[in-house]
Amino acid sequence: MKIIKIGMTAAMLGIVMSQAQAVELATQEQKYSYTMGTRVAKLLQAQNVSNVDAAVFAAGVSDVLSGKQLQMSNEEMSAAMKLHQEKLAKQRAEKGQAALEKGQAFLAENGKKTGIKTTESGLQYEVITEGKGESPKGEDKVKVHYRGTLVDGTQFDSSYDRGKPVTFGMKGVIPGFSEAISLMKPGGKSKAYIPSNLGYGERGAGSSIGPNETLIFEIELIEINPAAEAAK
Repeated sequence: MKIIKIGMTAAMLGIVMSQAQAVELATQEQKYSYTMGTRVAKLLQAQNVSNVDAAVFAAGVSDVLSGKQLQMSNEEMSAAMKLHQEKLAKQRAEKGQAALEKGQAFLAENGKKTGIKTTESGLQYEVITEGKGESPKGEDKVKVHYRGTLVDGTQFDSSYDRGKPVTFGMKGVIPGFSEAISLMKPGGKSKAYIPSNLGYGERGAGSSIGPNETLIFEIELIEINPAAEAAK
């Protein structure tokens, strides 16, 4: 089944659960309607939507579906959307600036620690276990286990937790992660400290990684699938 994409930005819906009222789910039509409501809400929730009054949101849906005259003109709704988006953009910029400064301070101190090496690009890394053999190159594919956290220790991803290593092309990941792996050899383990400009930058990534976040990865390089071999 294809999921219908709703044409809304990730700034529109934050359901206030305390305002939700129980409804009767006796008929098939009622059950279908409730199911559709939950699917739309989950879709918007997955888009990191926020700051919407659930009762008023429901009223807007009801007015459209029932054919009632809308309580706001198109111009008023456009103005409301613009103001809300401007507010969110300002909040995101402030959050991004704070994250950038926090990351820069962290890297400045971290770079002074014994065992930490800093590359020309600004990537910091430390070797935990030396590997053996050749290091992967730009066109190679690699199999790795990894754990990613923010500087405050919040974990945002882990192949260890999923119980399965990941295989990907060296050019298919963020620059800092690719560079860190290029400095490793099979069987090796390293810890990489990736400044925001080598990570996801101002755009961030989903709900877990905000704008300008510095990232920390524990990486285990399991094996390399050279480009020449992969092309066969």
